Amino acid sequence: MMRMVLMTMNASERITKYITEPSDWRAKVLTQARAVVRTVAPNPVEESKWKTAALPDPRGLFNAGLEAKASRAIDIYESDRVDVKALTNLVRAAVVHNHVEPTTKRSTKRKAR
Repeated sequence: MMRMVLMTMNASERITKYITEPSDWRAKVLTQARAVVRTVAPNPVEESKWKTAALPDPRGLFNAGLEAKASRAIDIYESDRVDVKALTNLVRAAVVHNHVEPTTKRSTKRKAR
């Protein structure tokens, strides 16, 4: 039954459920992180997927570097304080990264005259 409910929810609803379901410190931290995202990008397209993030991380928020080909994550533990400034900068970089048009390779073939 729960699986059917999740399947009928859109991504934003599933993410909201994921964020609010824990009744402990995790809900607070996830809500704070989502607020940072929505401050930087007020109308984000919320999706849940694995994607390699080729973003600069000067403050070391990611728990793995670019050598982690499948994904990058930020581990936050109960006793941790969220570095809001660093997270804000990381989200800004992601917004810029997602809005850059992909470059196309120029054809090396010459047109016939």
